[in-house]
Amino acid sequence: MGQSHCHLTLQQPRISVVEPCHTEGEPDFNATLGEIEALHTENIAGAVSYIVTDRRVAMNEVAVCPTK
Repeated sequence: MGQSHCHLTLQQPRISVVEPCHTEGEPDFNATLGEIEALHTENIAGAVSYIVTDRRVAMNEVAVCPTK
């Protein structure tokens, strides 16, 4: 399940949903993705940082998934 983050500006609220896929600690991670490394907290933090710092874009929904 994703986590919501709301950042208020003078113009309008900015609401984003960050959906991390296959993070550390998921019990079935190795069974579903094999050798692909699980996401780390830094990966999710990077997505959230981009959402709240770039004022020119509004990110509604972000799925953060590991790659090989």
